Amino acid sequence: MGYEFREIIFTIRELSREIVAACDAYKSRVISADELNSIISHYARQYPDKLLNGPDINPTVKLIAGKKRAAILYDILEEYQPSLFWDVTGK
Repeated sequence: MGYEFREIIFTIRELSREIVAACDAYKSRVISADELNSIISHYARQYPDKLLNGPDINPTVKLIAGKKRAAILYDILEEYQPSLFWDVTGK
């Protein structure tokens, strides 16, 4: 039985809190890696203006989520749409 995440997000702070909750649920093994990937991909598809800032993650999301959770986001979003992150990785 997985954790329930919000599908409708109104602010960047709400999105950040949901990402924090999803990453924490993943770390505590409440949800699987596939479920986390599905949640983050949903937010990237539905709310790219809130999650992304050009080729990078929104600074507010990074600040609230923290360094380790941001690294998880980069890993998931790199697979989701690598063309957005070519400049960030230096390739």
